[in-house]
Amino acid sequence: MDYLQSRILKSFLFALIASTAIAVEFDPPMEIYQGMEGFEFGRHTHGAIAVDAESGVHLICQIQDETGKPPDSQILYFQVRNGETSAPVRVDSGAVGGGRHPVMSVGPDGGVHVVWQDYRHTTAAGNYIDNVEIYYDSKPADGSFSDNDIRISHTQAGHLGDSGYMPVSVVQAGGRVAIAWYDFTRNGNNADIYLRMSDESGGFADVTGIEQFRITDAPAASNFASNWSPCLGILSDGSVYALRGYLDGWQGDFSLQGSKIGDDGLPGEIETVGEGGSFLDPPRMAYDTAGNLAVVYPVSEGGLSSIRFQHRSPAGVWSEPLEISLGDNDAEQADVVLDSLGRVHIVWQEDTGGAYQIHYAVVELETMSVLERQTLSDFDFDCRTPSITLQQETERLYTAWIEHNFDIEGLRSLVIRTETMTDVGCWMMH
Repeated sequence: MDYLQSRILKSFLFALIASTAIAVEFDPPMEIYQGMEGFEFGRHTHGAIAVDAESGVHLICQIQDETGKPPDSQILYFQVRNGETSAPVRVDSGAVGGGRHPVMSVGPDGGVHVVWQDYRHTTAAGNYIDNVEIYYDSKPADGSFSDNDIRISHTQAGHLGDSGYMPVSVVQAGGRVAIAWYDFTRNGNNADIYLRMSDESGGFADVTGIEQFRITDAPAASNFASNWSPCLGILSDGSVYALRGYLDGWQGDFSLQGSKIGDDGLPGEIETVGEGGSFLDPPRMAYDTAGNLAVVYPVSEGGLSSIRFQHRSPAGVWSEPLEISLGDNDAEQADVVLDSLGRVHIVWQEDTGGAYQIHYAVVELETMSVLERQTLSDFDFDCRTPSITLQQETERLYTAWIEHNFDIEGLRSLVIRTETMTDVGCWMMH
């Protein structure tokens, strides 16, 4: 079957699905881990769950230490295969300090790549929030993480605000890894986006200083303007697209900007995307092999936060924003994924009055309309920070979130829910 025939078939299947109004169905929630450690996903939840070609589910989370000096936070990795969950594996291996806000990506070869912000170099003089660096580790499909994390950023400015935060990563088709983060290295008031590309084999050289990796140019320190919370996608030609937030001073509004990154690691023309987002709830972006990008982010209006979605076509045109949540409750922490039938799948949390629930919606790209909405979580729990992904070969959806137990204070559960798949062989009987 050639490409055109494949697209025609997929268009027919999508039309059939739309005409029969079949809702997306999910298997019951499955709890894969429970504990009192206070674990949670990193702030970029788009990198919390991934699925490999053999339908193995990979999850990454953090145990956040609020009292240690420096904080002894931990990055934990789980793998679920055939319904069996592995024991948690700690990824960061610093002698002191620990990692926070991990993001994971799985490469075409099944290798797992994890980046995080790390506190092993912080000092008492900076109240242990100076010299926060970006670190990286990986494991092959059938292997283990190393005992020697790779240092991605080397801050050299010498002031107490000299720190990097909230990294993200993508793996290109050939195995090359791109890592982006925001960093206050130039001064303690203005953050810029930095982006490092590995070599062709996925390796990173030990490089002192990070100025050569800066891809934005925040104005002078007097107005506190900053670029923040990057997210990365891959376009149809294999190049990287970098989206980031921009805040024009403490009293300014959040906005989203994007650029295609050239082979030289430098950004192209800046594209204005939309208005919205926050430091605590960054934009999340997904991409497909056709070159589509999808981004979701919060917008606060009239005392309520709602979720908006925008799409960038392969031609490089950004759509107008589409509101996804209904506006009845505060809606936050959205995540997004694209399938090959021209649909976008979005999850988010809504405050239902003292408790949060996980919501899900499907958007048709061609008409930019919401096809369906449903609630995925159990009202017996406080459910937060959902993440969503899909298995490329089957396009089966997987979503995960953190449940807070109402009855036992401090008890949390890591939950996944998987799209129900029909046994195709059974259809042969009808």
